[in-house]
Amino acid sequence: NMNKTDFYKIIYDYCERVGYITELENRLAGSSLDIIQSENIEKDGLHTLDAVHCLLDKNRTLAFMGEIDTYAHQGLTLLEVGLGTGILAFYAAIKGARVIGVEINDETFKLSREILLYLSKSGLLDLDKVSLVKSDIFNFNPKDIFDIVVCENIYTGLFREKQIQIINHIKKFQSNDCILIPSGVTSFVSLVEVDFKDSPLVGSEVVPFADNKLELKYSPITNVIQYDSVNFNLIDRLLVDKSVTLIRARQGGNALAIYSN
Repeated sequence: NMNKTDFYKIIYDYCERVGYITELENRLAGSSLDIIQSENIEKDGLHTLDAVHCLLDKNRTLAFMGEIDTYAHQGLTLLEVGLGTGILAFYAAIKGARVIGVEINDETFKLSREILLYLSKSGLLDLDKVSLVKSDIFNFNPKDIFDIVVCENIYTGLFREKQIQIINHIKKFQSNDCILIPSGVTSFVSLVEVDFKDSPLVGSEVVPFADNKLELKYSPITNVIQYDSVNFNLIDRLLVDKSVTLIRARQGGNALAIYSN
């Protein structure tokens, strides 16, 4: 019986062996903002290195794999939207579920297919358990009804990626007691003072704090307050309409910081 930690290492080692971990580390040493601004998510989805970056977040990945351990078993059908490296879908297949993985990005789809073939040749996974589909999810209309849906197309604050639209689209393919992984997201906001120096970033809509090259330093001006909580089992709205009161602890404040979990 394969456990989640051992399986995580197998996928990580494969990505490292084919060079993606080194490429990602090189990218993280620079600025991610240029890539964010150049990506055409509508057409191509996120860059393959973003999928590998998700894998690199070991705690997050193992938490999702723990959900797979809880819910995926023989006789169930699982859909993963935004396959990435395929680690979650393939782990579900090892646990006995029949799996369909959908991916829009050409390079990411190629990587996930190569990993699938590697797992099959290693005797870890039955190819009959897994179907990979290269498609925009909004053009995907399966005959299957899914017992589990893994869909984590989530950027902080639910910006950029279309998690809500995707969830709304795939509702018609879900069983009545379908399990969604993750089941929701909560977002928070606070006013902060950022040292932009002479940066051209002033006025930008989205600036990642975790950007090594930009080295943005900030300090809180107000309390952190929840402004949104989304249950993916219920959602059909696309907008947030919420007024919040942020209480200054001191003068200042030139940016809003958004956090989600």
